[in-house]
Amino acid sequence: MPGIIYHLAFAEEIYRRINKAINNVEFFSGNLIPDLVIDKKLSHYRIPASTPGFEVPNMGVVKSNLYDINNAINIGMYCHLYLDYHFINNYLIPEFIWDTDNNKVINPRNGLEWPVSQFWAPASKGGIMYKGYTQINRLMFENGHISKKTLDILPDILPSTGIPIFDNRRELSWRDELNSYLAENEPYTGEILDYDRLWSSISSIAKKFVNEEL
Repeated sequence: MPGIIYHLAFAEEIYRRINKAINNVEFFSGNLIPDLVIDKKLSHYRIPASTPGFEVPNMGVVKSNLYDINNAINIGMYCHLYLDYHFINNYLIPEFIWDTDNNKVINPRNGLEWPVSQFWAPASKGGIMYKGYTQINRLMFENGHISKKTLDILPDILPSTGIPIFDNRRELSWRDELNSYLAENEPYTGEILDYDRLWSSISSIAKKFVNEEL
């Protein structure tokens, strides 16, 4: 659910806390790969979440298939899906009121509400959720959660994983996707997503990952 910028920032947080040597190019690549595939349903091992309308990775299957502390790419992909699972369950679902009876999404912090269809619409159609992400994207860079050094070491074409569902990728590269997001100039208002709350959640999830998984 979170986009490439948030996965990069999450990977940075984890990498800074890892006590053992791990290949940084492979680790960061793994953190990006699940969203670059043609069939994201397969790469995300999706099952219904606790709230209707949401899907999350089946972490039991994910761990069985990908968790290998000696394989930096696989650990990176595991990190990606770990963030998706906890971001949806621990941040996104609690952050809003999901009024299914009236087909609305309500922000309890300010009372703003949107039709569900508008909230989840793609960016090209003015989707509210994607607008919220766009408003925060540049803040993630400006506040140092993603380093230029990390971007410079990653190849445009990320390494193969040896797992077909992750190696069947779309043509748009991760760098093209990143640049397209950063080219969008949407001033931050905090009306949709609160930057501090979002970053606090990502940071907490990273700490949880390091404490429980490494």
